[in-house]
Amino acid sequence: MKIRKFNESEEINISNERIDDIIKELNTFKGDLKEKSSKIISYIKEFENYKSLSKTKNDQIDDSVIYLQSISKNISNFIDDTDTIIDNLNSYKDSGRSTVYTKSELKKDF
Repeated sequence: MKIRKFNESEEINISNERIDDIIKELNTFKGDLKEKSSKIISYIKEFENYKSLSKTKNDQIDDSVIYLQSISKNISNFIDDTDTIIDNLNSYKDSGRSTVYTKSELKKDF
């Protein structure tokens, strides 16, 4: 029997089945967003034909293009982040828990 220190507790691990469920759902989200992303890009291309000729002011179409580009970038970031999560979960499932970075490394990035 192992004697634990006061502040030492046993880590609880998530089951491989639950990880598989989460990965499956994340892949579904990703697929849905990729589909929506291509629709957003088609709107951007369409609206490019109707942008204002003015160099000093934007109209509603110009403003909409800017927001659509922002949405497209956010979707791309979401997909990239989801890929990272899936990679992490597959690594956890295949190799067990391992350190990705330490708190001091995290503080340096921010």
